[in-house]
Parts: sequence; structure tokens; C-alpha cells
Amino acid sequence: MKETQIVNYQVKYLRGMGYKVETEYVGYIDIVAIKGDEWFIIEAKGDQLNTGQALQTLIGQIVSRMNKKAGVNRKYGITISAEHFRSFLNWGIEGLKSLSIHLFLVYKNGKVEHLTPHTFVERIRLLNEKVGG
Repeated sequence: MKETQIVNYQVKYLRGMGYKVETEYVGYIDIVAIKGDEWFIIEAKGDQLNTGQALQTLIGQIVSRMNKKAGVNRKYGITISAEHFRSFLNWGIEGLKSLSIHLFLVYKNGKVEHLTPHTFVERIRLLNEKVGG
């Protein structure tokens, strides 16, 4: 899936959850979703997420957006095509635990699955056990 399609499905999902959504926020953040004092800062990648280096770049992008603002509950996430989840095979989960990143998996039919940081890490652990063991 192209990144624009992934972003469009993600925006539709977030709006359905009651968030006010902006894309290309300040010209460089793919998606910002706001509901009350809760903010989601989200980076998305499409078809170009076919290498480990591209995945590392995506994680680096979201980490570079992490900062605190008084009175705002910021959450950080990445959005990828569900077919690329296996790119996380053999990733160390301890680093991801400390980052508390949410993962949004977008399916070809437009469905979006939200994995909390805990569930994201657990899913990678299970993937590594299944394939590695």
C-alpha cells in the first residue's frame, strides 16, 4: 500500500474514534490526532517499508518527535501496512518497551488495528518465538 492510502485509512479510523485529525502537521509530522488533552503523534510508512533500514528510519522519525508539553498527554505511534509487521522479526523488545510506541496496522480492506505499547511488544515476542523457535 502507498503511504497516502495508509494515512487516509488511519485518519478515517482516528476520526471514527472521536479525534480531530490533521495531516502534514507543521509540515513534517504525518498525523496529529487530538481529543481533549490527549494527542497522538503518528508517523506512517507505506510500500517503502521493505527493509530493516526503512523500519529503523521510521522508529527514528517518531523518536525525534518525542517531547513533553505541560498539560498535554502525548502518545506516539507508527502506522504501517499489516503485511509489513514481519519486518519486526528479531527486533529486541526491551528498547521498544522503553519507547512506549503504539502501532497501528492497516489492512488492505481499510481496517486499522491499534496495538498499545504493551501489546505491540508482546506481538513481536510471539512472532520471534513462532519463527525463531
